[in-house]
Amino acid sequence: MDLRAEGLALYTSESAEFESALDEKRDKFADDLLPYVVLLKNQTDRDVIAYSVRWMVQNTAGKPVYHEVTPFQFRSVNPVVLPAGSAAFVSLLQGIGTAGLSASEETRRHAQMLVKFYEAQPSITVALEAVVFADGLAIGDDRNNWIPRWQAYLDADRNLAMAVTEDAPPADVKRYLEELRDGVCAESDPPIEPANLAGYANRAVGYAACYALWKGYFAYRLLGAIEAKGEAAALEALRAAPYWRRYPRVHR
Repeated sequence: MDLRAEGLALYTSESAEFESALDEKRDKFADDLLPYVVLLKNQTDRDVIAYSVRWMVQNTAGKPVYHEVTPFQFRSVNPVVLPAGSAAFVSLLQGIGTAGLSASEETRRHAQMLVKFYEAQPSITVALEAVVFADGLAIGDDRNNWIPRWQAYLDADRNLAMAVTEDAPPADVKRYLEELRDGVCAESDPPIEPANLAGYANRAVGYAACYALWKGYFAYRLLGAIEAKGEAAALEALRAAPYWRRYPRVHR
């Protein structure tokens, strides 16, 4: 699905749009990577809160290898990752093309590693796979199922917050959260460590599996807050938090 008709477009390093967006004050140590970077332009009047860009590499053995960039920050004070009318460089090296790119030795090594990898590949295709707007509208082919993962995140976070703060919360909130967390962790063999639930959720296939993992993770996080602040203070902070109340309903 070509999303240019929807006002979202990818531009390669050979385009005038890409060239004009480069920051002249950038450190140019990573410029060898620019041929493998894309510029994503949001030419709509709607903010984007999540998107997925995927590099499909056909390696020398003829097998596809995928790299993905999938930014989302739903709990942030500002969850927008691509404002209306803006553009952003998209790469596995965050900050490339801008003056904000770190010049650390680690960043330099990462850039060199990526260039070496991409230069060795006979074929590379980059696609904008999925986009979610601030009102919850989701578009794109989404061949790696990020839209249901994002939907599961938002639903699980909202539903758990409602369950423990709305009109009829469980009589024993801590026990409810512990049973929820432990039940999700125990479903895998070997059991998942609670701190790793988010990583599993980001790789889950299908909404239901992802929803359960995210809900277990958010239960784990809330238990941490209860341990640090006490139950009453933690629940009051959650009740007052604005993020889960503003979550959109993700829909096609």
